[in-house]
Amino acid sequence: ESTFQSRFHPLLVFGRAPLFFYLLHLWLFALLGILFTKGGSLATLCLAWLMGLAILYPPCFQYAPFKNRKPVTSLWRFL
Repeated sequence: ESTFQSRFHPLLVFGRAPLFFYLLHLWLFALLGILFTKGGSLATLCLAWLMGLAILYPPCFQYAPFKNRKPVTSLWRFL
C-alpha cells in the first residue's frame, strides 16, 4: 500500500462511493440538523460534522466492494 493510500484512506473510501456518500449525507445531516435546532458554537458544528463523517465511513467502506462486484451495466455502479 502506498504512502498516499495509507495517509488519505478515508478520502479514498468516500471517493470510491461518491453518489452513495452524497445521498446518505443529505439524510444524515438533515437528521443532525433537527437534533441541533437551537444552533451552537462553531466547535459544536465541527463536532457534529466529524460525527457525521464517522457515521458515514462504515457504510461507504462496505459499499465500494459491493459496487465493484456488480457488472458494468448494473445501476448499482452509478450509486
